[in-house]
Amino acid sequence: THEVKLLDYPEMTSGTFQWCCELEELCNYTWLGVQHTGMQDANFDDGCFFYSHAGTLYPNRTSSSTIGFGFAPGSKVTLTLDLRADADQGGTLTATVVEGGAPITLFTNMRQEVLNCEG
Repeated sequence: THEVKLLDYPEMTSGTFQWCCELEELCNYTWLGVQHTGMQDANFDDGCFFYSHAGTLYPNRTSSSTIGFGFAPGSKVTLTLDLRADADQGGTLTATVVEGGAPITLFTNMRQEVLNCEG
């Protein structure tokens, strides 16, 4: 089964945001990521950037790819969303799975990807 839980948070339009998720349990399809505010009813296609426990990336309704590392029950995953204008044309999402480890870039140029969907 799929269960979707979206964080009720004001729209993030610029700046850098960071949050940590401690994963107590996983289901068959556990994904972390961000979704464009204006596309919340888009059936998780347009404006969605997700990363799975198996290391699969799902960028904005394009085919998925695998980056070779994921997360497991008990993992603490820190996600950082950089929406500064100079950050890869605006919009970079990174993940750190091991505390103190180096962040891995999951997605870049996210603003342009969303604009491509809108118009």
